[in-house]
Amino acid sequence: MRQDMLSKVFQREFSYVRPRFIRGHRRAGARRPARAYGYHSHAGGVHADARPTAMRRGLPHDEGTFMRVLLAEDNVRLARATEVILEKNGLTVEVSHDGLEALDALDSGYFDVAVLDIMMPGLDGLEVLRRVRAEGNDVPVILLTAKTQVDDKVAGLGDGADDYITKPYDSRELVARIRAAARHRSGASSKVRFGDLVIEEDSSTLTTRTGSLGVNQREAQMAVLLAHAGGRTVDTDWLRERVWDGEALDGEVELYASYLNGKLDALGSRVKVEGSDRDGWRMVETVGA
Repeated sequence: MRQDMLSKVFQREFSYVRPRFIRGHRRAGARRPARAYGYHSHAGGVHADARPTAMRRGLPHDEGTFMRVLLAEDNVRLARATEVILEKNGLTVEVSHDGLEALDALDSGYFDVAVLDIMMPGLDGLEVLRRVRAEGNDVPVILLTAKTQVDDKVAGLGDGADDYITKPYDSRELVARIRAAARHRSGASSKVRFGDLVIEEDSSTLTTRTGSLGVNQREAQMAVLLAHAGGRTVDTDWLRERVWDGEALDGEVELYASYLNGKLDALGSRVKVEGSDRDGWRMVETVGA
């Protein structure tokens, strides 16, 4: 790795004068309604985690942590009632009323957990699950089933569902299962791969075929979140909640994207972060670079 490139990266990083984000600018994100990733969402009941940003190691989704859930349920009244319950428990919910709509949402945005009713028009929940897994999307999936759908439960678990819950269900059980599924996903490993890049969250290290480079904790966490999204665009407010506990200053997400891109360039990686505060952010790999 060229030492002059590394020197430029570090000089650029520390040449930013942080007070320019403070004077005349309000704090961003702490109490804003969450925006969906290309969709409208309800933001009631979302609370930023009040713990200091010593990073929530492994991103455990405890009480109050900003978490996004897709709820796919064709019964409009049941979907609305479930949405209200989940939001009162601090979750941000997007609702789909048929399988095609649910699949489109999962293809277009990042969710921490998807709750799919098996019996839906368009595509049933099992077919949505199969297509999502075939595309390599590892979002935790909880199936909503009837007591008589034993074969569907077995099929769903075989096709990659993480859990199921039987109707009628206790709302407390559903919330607990959603949080457990999210914890299982995020706590599996601190090492994440995306293209030619390996991100080691525990040691805050980026590694490619040419070498390794240390980054700070926020850079590492931002990189892990974008890598987990698998190239899908994630909302700026979502990153602010996860990386900065809702206390990011105006322009800070964009600043950290530039930090990461400078270091990825120094490592000779084909991976880069692209986007804007308005449109959201994603991690991409340039093919053939």
